[in-house]
Amino acid sequence: KFYTHTFIKLAISRFNYKKQRITIAAVTLENARIGIKRYKDPRDYNLDFILDYFSGAEKDTTTKQPWDIKVEKITLKNCFLTYKDYKFSDVNDGIDWDDLALKHLDVQLEDLEPKGDTLQFLLKHIAFTEKSGFVLKHLSSKTSMRPESMDFEALLIQTEGSDIHSNIRFDFNT
Repeated sequence: KFYTHTFIKLAISRFNYKKQRITIAAVTLENARIGIKRYKDPRDYNLDFILDYFSGAEKDTTTKQPWDIKVEKITLKNCFLTYKDYKFSDVNDGIDWDDLALKHLDVQLEDLEPKGDTLQFLLKHIAFTEKSGFVLKHLSSKTSMRPESMDFEALLIQTEGSDIHSNIRFDFNT
């Protein structure tokens, strides 16, 4: 299954069609089972059909002002997330990044706001237990993602054996 849920809530606080502005107060997902698959050939995802549907059959070449979209809070409570990349069949010790299973996944994001090619948000909390036995007790940071980099300010990572405080930046070749 791609997605099943026990509880989902979406609360919109502001909507202005003429000014193309929307503010989503809260998105909450509880006890969800989310499965993401990437196939071997072609290299598509199981959810591509949803993305294709919303992107439309033809590419829009008109120049329009993009919608101003803000999300004040995203919460996942006690969710189960799997990710499987079928291109790889090897088995790894520890966390296998091509075959993940995260149970008891709790996430809290706030102030999610895309600006151009940048996505900024406050990652208040992530916790989960991975099928390998790895337990992430807490992860938080002020996060900024761009095509060429990711920044994690005031990063805090807590596991059963570590307590890490740092600022980290990842740069990518684009």
